[in-house]
Amino acid sequence: MQGKTHLAVGSALALALLPPAGMHTLIIGTGAAALGSVVSDIDSGHSGAGQDAARVMAVSAIITILTVAADLTFHTGIIDGIRQRLSMNLNLAAGIGFVLILLLGILLPHRSFMHSLTGGALLCVCLWKLVPEAWMYFAVGFGSHLLLDLTNQRGEQLFFPYRRRYSLGWFKSNGFVNRLLLTAGTVLLVILLYRYVSPYIKDAAQGIGQAAGNVQQELQDAARNAGETLRSGWDHLTG
Repeated sequence: MQGKTHLAVGSALALALLPPAGMHTLIIGTGAAALGSVVSDIDSGHSGAGQDAARVMAVSAIITILTVAADLTFHTGIIDGIRQRLSMNLNLAAGIGFVLILLLGILLPHRSFMHSLTGGALLCVCLWKLVPEAWMYFAVGFGSHLLLDLTNQRGEQLFFPYRRRYSLGWFKSNGFVNRLLLTAGTVLLVILLYRYVSPYIKDAAQGIGQAAGNVQQELQDAARNAGETLRSGWDHLTG
């Protein structure tokens, strides 16, 4: 399947199976699911189809930037939590291990290590230690990628380093089913994001409305006080 299909389906599936308990979990879970859904194709520079690993890396960077931006907007403490965890040796090792696994994936052939349960499990273990709230969302996204690719005609080394490749051979990676899944995944993702984000938007709108009301009341009070002061001064001068 194409990268955008993996992204839409993996993210939507993770949010559907793992409803976030709050904005913190929503931000970090959505980011982790999105990353998990596309990171397998970091090895695509080796594919005969000519897929570009740099594109996957760019999408991963965009996901990271959006997650950081959302954290800064909603002040959920994600960045601070990661920074504190990295101060511990074991968590630092997990972070380094995560990066090294991705580098190994880039070097190995397409649909081998990065399209295996072995690679997914190692990444999840590192992420579990580094960001415990994220690993399940990442796992669903990663698993959805393997499942979708299993349906087309090119095999995956699901049990790497075992060399046998598995493929159901049902659909083409860029055919009608791919477009159908892309549409369905995108619609579901939009619905879920609206469902989870709308309460916070409503709360923010109410807060803004209340603040605006308070400002208006203060302006009215200031104007009334200024009017009373002017009248008092006028009465004093004319009296």
